[in-house]
Amino acid sequence: MSHAIMAALLATTLAEPLAPATEPAPSSSAASVPATRPATEVTPEPEPEPELIGPLAAREREIQHDPELRREDRQATNLVITGSVGVGLGLGTLLLVSWPTHGLYRASLEEAEEARWVTSQAEPIADALHRRRISLISAGVGAGLTTVGAVILGVGLHRRARLRRPRDTLSLAPTVGGGHLGVAASMRF
Repeated sequence: MSHAIMAALLATTLAEPLAPATEPAPSSSAASVPATRPATEVTPEPEPEPELIGPLAAREREIQHDPELRREDRQATNLVITGSVGVGLGLGTLLLVSWPTHGLYRASLEEAEEARWVTSQAEPIADALHRRRISLISAGVGAGLTTVGAVILGVGLHRRARLRRPRDTLSLAPTVGGGHLGVAASMRF
């Protein structure tokens, strides 16, 4: 093979994208120079989402399409979020502020009891009183936040469950049986 043919073959091989493993390898004969082809990408079609069926799915579609129901659903979701944040902040205040501060209060009282002189008890007692005040105030705030958050969370969950529950429905269906023909009614409540 001449150097010019090998250079042309090498240039066209480097210019075209790598061929998939299923294609035959280009021949090494000097007479055939592979032609470049545009690369085609096969994109798989996205699978369709499964169609929800049943009364709950029908209620979800009804909520999505009715602006009033969608507003009520948004309000219920906001109540759930607000209640969850309130409970979290309340528990965080109790666990991260009130409880450690009460431990520091107890440590200050023990330090005051261990003091040898009455004059050296004044500072630990003042610290203990200050820490007790902080502990009681943070316990009240934490308990209040937890309680109010739990109530708001409960109201939001109740509203959301009531909103998403299928409404009362009346269904009529034809019935055919041995020797009779009629209509059956069923009611969901």
